[in-house]
Amino acid sequence: MVSIRTNTPEDAYCAMNPLAMQLPGEDEHEFRAIAQRSLLADSVKDSGAVSMFPAIAEEWQDQVNAQRDGVNFN
Repeated sequence: MVSIRTNTPEDAYCAMNPLAMQLPGEDEHEFRAIAQRSLLADSVKDSGAVSMFPAIAEEWQDQVNAQRDGVNFN
């Protein structure tokens, strides 16, 4: 993740499996904090933010859907 921080623009958005937090072996380290880059929404922990801030639900769903079968930025 340090490599991402040093080799991508500061305003870069990264994408990963939206279910990554449920994968075996995933630890407590937070990608956004370590890489210091934005990450498209995930369907695990970011869903909690949607329940508190319903206005972001459509954008959250669009980002999660775009990552379902690989990244699709259409």
